[in-house]
Amino acid sequence: MLKGHNRVTALFQHYVHKRESRIVPHSLPDGISLFLEHELLNNLINMGLVMKVTPANIIRLWFGADTPIREYQIKMNPRLWTACNRVGQRFVAPSGAVVLSNYRNVDKREFARLVYEELRRYSAIAEEV
Repeated sequence: MLKGHNRVTALFQHYVHKRESRIVPHSLPDGISLFLEHELLNNLINMGLVMKVTPANIIRLWFGADTPIREYQIKMNPRLWTACNRVGQRFVAPSGAVVLSNYRNVDKREFARLVYEELRRYSAIAEEV
């Protein structure tokens, strides 16, 4: 049995392959197919592909090393990544650091707090519409 990331990747690739080849929608009634897709999405969320919005996850996503796993997390969390980009364009570190490698923990936590506020503001606007 595959563990961790390899298991998740294999499951996701299997799902995408079946979905692209139209095996799932044609072999099952629509209601069951939608139910299975919903269950798979819930399983993917529980496996950590869709990230919880926590300061640690925001810091890891924005300040982390550029790896395939990070790229995949960005792909699976577009709202979070968009919020990070918006905040990143106008963010000024409280310590005065200009280069990301010189940011202190306080700077990173402040960035995460602003991203969280941005997401809350975006959610409030979406609920009003």
